[in-house]
Amino acid sequence: MIICPVCANKNELTISHIAVVEQSQRVLCLMCNCAFISPLPLERPVYDGKYNAEFCKPSERNKAIVMAQEIQLWLGYGYDGPPVLEVGPGNGWTLAEMAKLGIPCMGVETDPLWATQLSHENLITVHGCGFENLPDEKKYGIIYSSHVIEHLPSPIPYLEKAKMLLTEGGRIIIDTPDLDCPRRLTADWHHFQTRTPFEHLCVLSKQAIGVAAAITGLKLAYFRRAIQYESFLAVLVA
Repeated sequence: MIICPVCANKNELTISHIAVVEQSQRVLCLMCNCAFISPLPLERPVYDGKYNAEFCKPSERNKAIVMAQEIQLWLGYGYDGPPVLEVGPGNGWTLAEMAKLGIPCMGVETDPLWATQLSHENLITVHGCGFENLPDEKKYGIIYSSHVIEHLPSPIPYLEKAKMLLTEGGRIIIDTPDLDCPRRLTADWHHFQTRTPFEHLCVLSKQAIGVAAAITGLKLAYFRRAIQYESFLAVLVA
């Protein structure tokens, strides 16, 4: 049985086939407008230092500067409250740019060796564990992730954990591929053409992130589409 990882829809009449992906398939939930892999593969891609090193390009540095400045605007200049947590900091450049702006920040990275390298290079704490393993008592003013949530089987556990870790009035900022961008959703959309076919397990739309937010007791406070990257930035609040 195919079950949507966002809205739990399992009505076959409202689930549309996109493509065969090895022993699985990529399908579209017509109820919440998300695309997902079913069944999930037994082996998942590895997101280690080698993978993250592929994103150390000059264009990524510019994106990091812009994002750090935007986070500063959300926080307000001179912010000295609870830290910003970046989930899956990749090349670490957004963390480094936030630190330059005086923003208290830290990261969490699934590969302990890569986390240690980022910590040493940027003199910033990067926890080497899964996001879900962070202690609940630690609180953050903003939890930010860029192109992370689509790698998860479902956004729901991520949002539940993020909500638990937020301070009162905190924000969850998500940058992720936008399923609404392609004129025609086909197997050759570039966000489906990843290093391995199982990298992007659940790709969201504005409708889907709104549904996921509602399910987890959050609200979609801000949404901005980046047509050039076929992605969106969403800000969720409790």
